[in-house]
Amino acid sequence: MAKQSYPEPTVGLFIVNPKDELLLIHSPKWRGFWTLPGGHIEKGESWKAAATREAKEEVGLAVEPKEIFFVQEAISPENFHKKDSHFIFLEVLCRVSGGTVDLDGREAVDFVWASPKEALKEMNIEKYTAETIRAYLGNCKCGH
Repeated sequence: MAKQSYPEPTVGLFIVNPKDELLLIHSPKWRGFWTLPGGHIEKGESWKAAATREAKEEVGLAVEPKEIFFVQEAISPENFHKKDSHFIFLEVLCRVSGGTVDLDGREAVDFVWASPKEALKEMNIEKYTAETIRAYLGNCKCGH
């Protein structure tokens, strides 16, 4: 009997600083595109706890997860290093509450703080990240 597999629930961290700039990272897992930090929700872990943990592990920041503002599904994402993946992305708005960016060097190898609008126009953004930015810009009350 074949082992049954399921979609993987993950948190995407839409981390914004006091200037309303977005933290984007380069991750080897996403073939050099700019993307959001994030990762799997572990069994027994809430989405808020996962967001807090992943921010600390990947980018060294303390964050305050505010809300899930967008949900999307990725089935065999073309730019992900594992082609047969199936993710449910819970995109979480997070505010920086402490620390400075300190990349783990494995999941995140480079970073930039950017205006969400400018990032969409000028950067090589991974397509699911681009959809998340569009959702944020369409829904936020932040003056963008």
